[in-house]
Amino acid sequence: MKKICLIVITILFASCDKKQAPNLPRELTEFYSPVEGKVPYFKGNDMNPFWSDGKTALPGDLRQLTKFTFTTHEGSILTPEDLKGKLVLMSFFFTRCSGICPMVTASVKRIHEKIANHTNLVFVSVSVDPEHDGVRQLTEFRDRMKVPFQNWYFSTGNKDEIYGLARSVFQSDVTVRGTKDQADFLHTESVYLLDKDLYLRGIYRTKGLADLERLAKEVAQLRAG
Repeated sequence: MKKICLIVITILFASCDKKQAPNLPRELTEFYSPVEGKVPYFKGNDMNPFWSDGKTALPGDLRQLTKFTFTTHEGSILTPEDLKGKLVLMSFFFTRCSGICPMVTASVKRIHEKIANHTNLVFVSVSVDPEHDGVRQLTEFRDRMKVPFQNWYFSTGNKDEIYGLARSVFQSDVTVRGTKDQADFLHTESVYLLDKDLYLRGIYRTKGLADLERLAKEVAQLRAG
């Protein structure tokens, strides 16, 4: 009888040793400790915040804006090469939007005024309705919102490219219920901060003041390196 019990116990222990760990989603198992005074990157499909130690190479799945061709309200072409080496604050809108888009633009104006140092700082508002929003419409919207700043570009481009980067870089595909306008797919109140290498470094709500205060602070931190 003792031998039988011993055999059973041995089998139970053996089965426990062979039991595999549960296959949990990566967002539950992957964790990176914040680094004081440093602004995080955003990593992978889960947009997990990632703090670099400044010593090892950056992971290959960080969110980064690498390819686009926009036409600005001035009729000029804007590409990644024009923005590299600068901090970029990007938002999405369309000129026929009468609700959240003017609110977001007004909030970004407050951000612009709050940041004292505009050296190598660029604001880019991207229309998600290129079928309608050409140079004239972008200029009219800019004038209607009373945006005098030379470092703020209202722009648009190829629709598939815009929607693709909005998903793959910013995860900003937010649909507004009860609307039929295709452009509402990107109808979001968030603005996005890119560093000098066009890595995504910050996501901020434009409603309220808390995130805008954080944005100004993190712009200063990125400047300090």
